[in-house]
Amino acid sequence: MIIRPAWIGFSLSILLLVGFTSYLVAMLRTRRGTSCGCVGDGGGPISGVHVTRNILLGVISGAGVLLATDVGGTPAFAYYFSLGPAVIVGALLLYLDEIVSFFK
Repeated sequence: MIIRPAWIGFSLSILLLVGFTSYLVAMLRTRRGTSCGCVGDGGGPISGVHVTRNILLGVISGAGVLLATDVGGTPAFAYYFSLGPAVIVGALLLYLDEIVSFFK
């Protein structure tokens, strides 16, 4: 049996998101019109939406750390059951900037 410590991956993603979020906050304070580049070259200027998205992703990664440290085994159907909502939430977070600008 291979033991895969998933909590390490989730912890590293939190660390990476803290770095990205710190950079975004620093850029918001110094250079307001700078492009985020989060989804490639076509990104709009940095805004609080980008920081909010990173915080939400960090919270999701934190939940992953808590769930990955569970001693009991997770049945395989639970992963398939959560796949649909995960894809929807991921797409919404990916395009959060566009969704917010649509309602402005």
